[in-house]
Amino acid sequence: RKHAFDGANDVASQLLPRESGGLLPALHLWRRLHALPPAKYGAIEYWGTAPWPAHQGLCDVLTAISKDEELRAFFDPKNGRLVGLELWISPEDDPGEVAFFYDEDPTPSRIVASRGGRIAAEIELTSLRREG
Repeated sequence: RKHAFDGANDVASQLLPRESGGLLPALHLWRRLHALPPAKYGAIEYWGTAPWPAHQGLCDVLTAISKDEELRAFFDPKNGRLVGLELWISPEDDPGEVAFFYDEDPTPSRIVASRGGRIAAEIELTSLRREG
């Protein structure tokens, strides 16, 4: 199935694929966090350390709030790799979770999107191309 996400529209209305809790918006917000100066993104803070389900030990957590959504990024403190994203739209709902898995390369080899413990999408990455 194909899904389209429009970054100019409200994130909460585009939690695509729907079952994932927002795989596409989470990746879009992560890219936006990299592309914009911190003052233009919104509130960005070091949240402290917290566990990530697919990682042993605690992770460093960065939280970024923009408009009505909160993105939490979990990093392996040993190598700085992004191991997961949580997209919170509402405090009453489970967040959308995006887990990143690595082989030897510093680029993720697999991405898994889930919500409420249910896997919605698994993506195997065979190649990545950076633009811009």
